[in-house]
Amino acid sequence: MKILQAQAQVIDNFYIAPNYYLIKILSEPMIYKILPGQFINLKVTNTLDPLFSRPFSPYLLHKKDGIIEILYKVVGKGTSLMKNLTENDMIRVVGPLGNAFTIPEGARRIAIVGRGVGIAPLVFLAQYALSLEIEVYAFLSSGDPDFVVGKETLEDLGVEVYYTTDNRKLVTDYLWEFLKEDIHIDAIYTCGSRRLRKEVALMSKRYNIPSEVSLETVMACGVGVCLGCTVKIGTSSNWKYKRVCVEGPVFSTLEVVD
Repeated sequence: MKILQAQAQVIDNFYIAPNYYLIKILSEPMIYKILPGQFINLKVTNTLDPLFSRPFSPYLLHKKDGIIEILYKVVGKGTSLMKNLTENDMIRVVGPLGNAFTIPEGARRIAIVGRGVGIAPLVFLAQYALSLEIEVYAFLSSGDPDFVVGKETLEDLGVEVYYTTDNRKLVTDYLWEFLKEDIHIDAIYTCGSRRLRKEVALMSKRYNIPSEVSLETVMACGVGVCLGCTVKIGTSSNWKYKRVCVEGPVFSTLEVVD
């Protein structure tokens, strides 16, 4: 797939919860190309500080209007600058980058499992799956009892949402209960959290359900040149290093070697 570079106009950028923001950008040339799981690189300043662009997964797409929504968490200099962008500011966008989630042929029902900002690419996946008339069940968690990222957005899309803010209870407990009740799930998807990914991998093995994870890691170039985002993929006795930005960020949960 051709990688596009474009200037994108900021439409809106606003606070939604402590350290969490949502930015909307107008970038029509690439909006028709990107698939759930892929990401874009944003360069939010015209200076060399910070030097590198930052990778972000789309949160929602509005193809008719040419708008990409991106949910982000302020964690460093790049995102601290990003939260100060205002309407009509211009930023550089590169993408689509990486690979996409795989939806099994004939799938009727999928589950997404996420926590915090890791929910962002899963919301886009849910939006896409629903457009294919696939049922989506969401299992979300957060350390903040007053805010579960993506919950209201998913409910507005028509997704059935289960969530917890109790650290003594894993959100995957709800999905285990689903599977034990013999509710058929065709695929499971998660993002970021190592704990959630390992739980989803166990489900995948026990119930023979394909599952994928979008890995979160520090990226510099985002196009596979610097080799700074490599992870071990394969089995514990037979693995290879693969680049999250090119061969990923989506991998089978059973392939990721800790």
